Amino acid sequence: MSLSTIIVAANAQLLRRLDLRPERLSDVVTEFTPIRDRPARTSTTPRRTFRRIRNRAGLSRRHSMIRTFAVMVALGAGSLTLAACGGSDTATSAADTSAGAEAVFNDADVTFAQGMIPHHSQAIDMAALAADRTENPAILDLASRIQGAQDPEIEMMRGWLQTWGHDEMAADMEGMDHDMSGMMSDDDMAALEAASGAEFDRLFAEMMIEHHQGAIDMAQTVIDDGADPDVRTLAEAIIAAQSAEIAEMQALDLG
Repeated sequence: MSLSTIIVAANAQLLRRLDLRPERLSDVVTEFTPIRDRPARTSTTPRRTFRRIRNRAGLSRRHSMIRTFAVMVALGAGSLTLAACGGSDTATSAADTSAGAEAVFNDADVTFAQGMIPHHSQAIDMAALAADRTENPAILDLASRIQGAQDPEIEMMRGWLQTWGHDEMAADMEGMDHDMSGMMSDDDMAALEAASGAEFDRLFAEMMIEHHQGAIDMAQTVIDDGADPDVRTLAEAIIAAQSAEIAEMQALDLG
């Protein structure tokens, strides 16, 4: 099955689940435009904004799916155009082969993917602890969104590494996960796992803010030094989403 076919099918499924009509797609893409490229916001304060967001029923799952859809739209635009124009499977395969032959990536792209996979994995592990340790709806909502957004991004980066002919972990990175920007130590993770209630909420927010800032730093590095446009698109989405989540956590009143 060609890449364009996979992207068309996946996007169609997301559209059905999200009930997104074609005329609303521009709103979805706008929602995830990098912060620096958006029009200036008016007077709504971050606290009010995020309180309103948290009060919307069912937002967490929908937000995660929309973020995944927005990234897929950006990454799959070329393939969607080919599919929309019709043509035989042979023609589509030839186009995919040509695109693959022209793919451009460099060491910075590889390093980003190899580093962000374990980075995302730890964030998912941290988020998974919330369900049994807190009843705070804001923390539970955030944890759910983190899990829903970052898991598909891991799979995307694994696919890139496979296409590029690189292992998921470089030989010189083994055992160095905790040295990456924003990564929690074993002691940090143990402390979070042992906490509950308000103490868990406080530790979770403090650690996740630091963790997100590390991911933003890594994403900015690949934007500056990388070559692959798809990697850049993902990095910009990470910066936009995780910057918003940092602001959200900073606005929480956790004592």
